[in-house]
Amino acid sequence: MQSLLEIQFNAKQPEIERVDSTLRLTLPVPNLAGEAGESLALKNAHYEQFGPLHGFRNASGLIGCFVQKANFPLEQTVFEAYRQLLIWLGPLKLYRVWNYVPFINDEFEGLENYKSFSVGRCLAFERHYGQGFEKFLSAASAVGVEHETIAFFFVAGADEPRHVENPQQVSAFCYPAQYGPRSPSFARGTVIEALGTGYVSGTASIKGHQTLYQKDMAGQFDLTKANLELVFEQMGFGRRIPTPPEFSGYLKVYLRHPSDLAQVRALCETEFKGLACCYLKADICRADLDLEIEAVVRRL
Repeated sequence: MQSLLEIQFNAKQPEIERVDSTLRLTLPVPNLAGEAGESLALKNAHYEQFGPLHGFRNASGLIGCFVQKANFPLEQTVFEAYRQLLIWLGPLKLYRVWNYVPFINDEFEGLENYKSFSVGRCLAFERHYGQGFEKFLSAASAVGVEHETIAFFFVAGADEPRHVENPQQVSAFCYPAQYGPRSPSFARGTVIEALGTGYVSGTASIKGHQTLYQKDMAGQFDLTKANLELVFEQMGFGRRIPTPPEFSGYLKVYLRHPSDLAQVRALCETEFKGLACCYLKADICRADLDLEIEAVVRRL
């Protein structure tokens, strides 16, 4: 029997609903084109709840989600949520987290909400793993929602992951202080070689640690694609976008401005042939970025 975690976009508010062997997480993220949802599956799993976290667990994996009304600044809400997540994992390893952050580029008491989110997440990893916590950081993304609720969903497993970085970017957890009191705590990608699966974090037009091609969508797309290829190369999939018949996969494309959809969709259909693409309207973690692309691929 298969247990499912279904993610549905286009919702009015974030909610978690459970019906038998299905958990449904709804998110207020407008769907611009492509599928309006996705799902994670786990065989022979049982339902668990750990505080505000809900999920399905079997002997080799855990899939789950979290929704909670946010208190601003976000640091404490995020710290407590991630602390509980890391405890709940037990011996399992985190593979990927998808974060949806309320009003991500707005400020509260002089600090941008994304930076406050990053403080809470970093402190949770540091508290749980101690010195050297960076080696436990998995692929992740964080985009905005227009709702005073924070949400995330995740996948973890028993197989050993290998977390990778982009050789042409500063690792996010090593960013200089201009990006906040604590650096963003994620790896550029995570590959689980035993499963042939790779998770690429939210990827954008960044070289070193600097945003390039502001207000130039073609330039942002080209550098984002190049960064995706570099991460895939570090995963062992070659410096390319993995496509059928050797790979299956899908991409989520986040756009700050829906008016950019036609241009970006045409570029994706040319460059990512054979991969399903979901296009969503969301603010990006950096206010000067208009595009972010993430990917999940599996070797066939």
